[in-house]
Amino acid sequence: TKRPHAEEEKENEEEISKNDREGSLDVAEEKGEEKEEPTTEIDMSKMEQRAIVQDKQPIRTCCFSPDGELVAIGTNSMSLNICSLKDIILSLGENYKCQMTDQIELPIVLEQMKYHNGSIYTVDWAHTGRLIATGSNDKTINLLISPFLDASNVNKSEILEMELTGHKSTVRTVCFEAKNEQHLVSGGLNEGVLRLWNTETGSIVSKFEGHKDAIYSIKALPQGNCFVSVGIDKTIRVWDIRVQHCASVIDASSYNSINDVSICPGSLNGETTGVCHSDGTVTLWNLPEKKLLFETKVHGDEARAISFSSEGKYRATGSFDETISISLTGSKDSLKILKHDDKVVCVKWHPFLPILISTSADSTVRVWTTQQPKELCKAASY
Repeated sequence: TKRPHAEEEKENEEEISKNDREGSLDVAEEKGEEKEEPTTEIDMSKMEQRAIVQDKQPIRTCCFSPDGELVAIGTNSMSLNICSLKDIILSLGENYKCQMTDQIELPIVLEQMKYHNGSIYTVDWAHTGRLIATGSNDKTINLLISPFLDASNVNKSEILEMELTGHKSTVRTVCFEAKNEQHLVSGGLNEGVLRLWNTETGSIVSKFEGHKDAIYSIKALPQGNCFVSVGIDKTIRVWDIRVQHCASVIDASSYNSINDVSICPGSLNGETTGVCHSDGTVTLWNLPEKKLLFETKVHGDEARAISFSSEGKYRATGSFDETISISLTGSKDSLKILKHDDKVVCVKWHPFLPILISTSADSTVRVWTTQQPKELCKAASY
């Protein structure tokens, strides 16, 4: 049976392409050349401090803007500072002249003094970039509404604020819904209740009961409408705000109380979710299957914070032992140990770059980076 002419042409083209590749390799071998593949791997073992922001009191919390160009910092001195990362980002480019050991200044774009009447414990930035929420031991949540923040032109007259009241104790954690900035969820000390707020009206939409004590951390699932919460009662709870009740509970009572939770990028439903415990243990869980994936003890004191890199390959944990451990997500071994001068309280990875930020009881915010391979720098066009 005669095959169609198009099939014969396709086979011929494939054979020609194969011969061309083999011929190229033969020529290279005759010349004694070895073809080098461009390096695109980022070496996190070479993370170094690139910037430091000093305050008079301990700094508990920070977060990146969704576009990664700014960082919001909440302090025990009651101020909210927003700094530009422009020079840090430029330093990752292949043509930047500074050495990795050189320190870079973080310009303050906006400084809100006495923003709360107490220490700022938590901060989150809505995915739209329009809203910033902070929680404090003054029992309130503040919403900062700012349509435009730029280091060269800040119009403070455009900045609006709203105070949300209803907590009975310290507001330990706040989190915007992943796809709807109108929804904000909060949790606090001495309360086992999550509160869902309408950020347009400032009112409480719902209360979610289930935790038996303080709620330490809440994170939004990327799919939207759902949140994960952890706390002193050693449970991991998933909440669906559409049905207004706890959708799933994982009993982690065989471990110590949980200080923080983080969703690994790419896990729409929390298939890889990390939590850190008060004895220094870190555990990874598959939330839909309620399954423990991994556990390791990487710190000698409380593991206080956990965060995953943008592609989900690396995890960072911060501890009261004054260190930050950077590891492959599923590895027990640390690639790099970074040091503060006192307890580490918060760590956050940049939304898409190899930049890590941390806060500490040593009254500093530190920015850590590693040089990117040239091929990635060219692709990013810094």
